Amino acid sequence: MTSTPSLLPCGVSSHDLNALVDYTQGARDALAQQRAGDLDRHVAHCPYCQQTLDSLEHLHTSARTLIDEESAFHAEGPWLEAVLRGLTLETRPGRRIPLAPPRPDVTLDQTEGSLRALVRNRVSDDDALVVRTRLDGELNRHDAHVRIGLTIHVRLGRSIPAVVARVRHNATDIITASTALIVDAVDVVVADTFGSHQEVCA
Repeated sequence: MTSTPSLLPCGVSSHDLNALVDYTQGARDALAQQRAGDLDRHVAHCPYCQQTLDSLEHLHTSARTLIDEESAFHAEGPWLEAVLRGLTLETRPGRRIPLAPPRPDVTLDQTEGSLRALVRNRVSDDDALVVRTRLDGELNRHDAHVRIGLTIHVRLGRSIPAVVARVRHNATDIITASTALIVDAVDVVVADTFGSHQEVCA
């Protein structure tokens, strides 16, 4: 039996978490009060929901224009659905990445999922939203060589080459600052744009 694409490993829907962000930011019709309370209590003890909620809160902050006129269609349609699907898939813990050489008395590592979330949240900004991350390489060594794959959306009117260059630089910085992994390359795919045409013409 396959799980619903929008369900996290804990069984909570990423759509409900997105509605919870709307609710906590003042949209009281986004989620029933009792459901919001139940979700809050669950999130307090669930690492899957905490990671996804953190990413969604960052997404809402970075993509404020998604709730504005022309972009409202994207917020309710395929754009948001693709983002939620990506966040759901990336919540999986994945491989365990050593943070230091092995020692008999201490094990220091982190999950692939937590590193993907860190990259996504720290690299996304007002002009670029990271909607998918990929780590390619033999991650069973603390100093493994890796290739980072990022799928991003770029704000309308921004220079795509400049945004891509900044994304590559920031992704490399966060990986090397947080781990001993060696970044061989950062591949960036621009899959979509966001924002309103009014911003471009202003």
